[in-house]
Amino acid sequence: MKKLGNLKGFSLGIAVCLIFIVLISPAMAAAVTKTANLVYNNIKITLNGTALTPEDVNGNVVEPFIIDGSTYLPVRAIGNALGLGVDWDSANNTVLLTNGASAPSGTVLLEKNGIKITYLGIAPMKYGDGEEIKLYIENTSENKYYIWTKDESVNGIMFYPIFSSYVVPGKSAYDSLEFYRDQLEDIHVSSIQTVEFVFDIYCYDNGEGFESGIITISK
Repeated sequence: MKKLGNLKGFSLGIAVCLIFIVLISPAMAAAVTKTANLVYNNIKITLNGTALTPEDVNGNVVEPFIIDGSTYLPVRAIGNALGLGVDWDSANNTVLLTNGASAPSGTVLLEKNGIKITYLGIAPMKYGDGEEIKLYIENTSENKYYIWTKDESVNGIMFYPIFSSYVVPGKSAYDSLEFYRDQLEDIHVSSIQTVEFVFDIYCYDNGEGFESGIITISK
């Protein structure tokens, strides 16, 4: 499970930020415009040896750059890769990072390419014996999307909950990841504490797909 502590490996000489030209002055607590030379040098990012493709909220690739010897990385891409929620508080000029393991109900788990998935909490299954992670899925794009999960685990043990969703353009859906009690007992889990998974999303119209970062949720 990726926690905020994983960011310490970036602390030596690497700054994680949202800014490009406008820098926020900590001392003055006000926006100060500065002229800076941005150096793009095909900088690559890997996490535990796996290459990352940094993207913004709309799925556009964002290239890291260097200013005066410091490397600047897109905070959303890094946060998502580490299983963190990322948001921007424009009123207070603050990057909001949240640990997925303590995500409250109402947390947006994914917002990309017109697909927005909001976490609504963990509850006993309405039909059947077990528990479910409740989700609200919105599709504001012009495409039909199928949504699955992969790389799922419960309390650090690999597990495959029941989940698939299909949302057409301009519609929304309530859905859930279902964890049946007898299946949990098969992997010696008596109570769900932490769940990890990745959303795998496929576009029916053009055959293209995309994934979320690692999402971590606990009670």
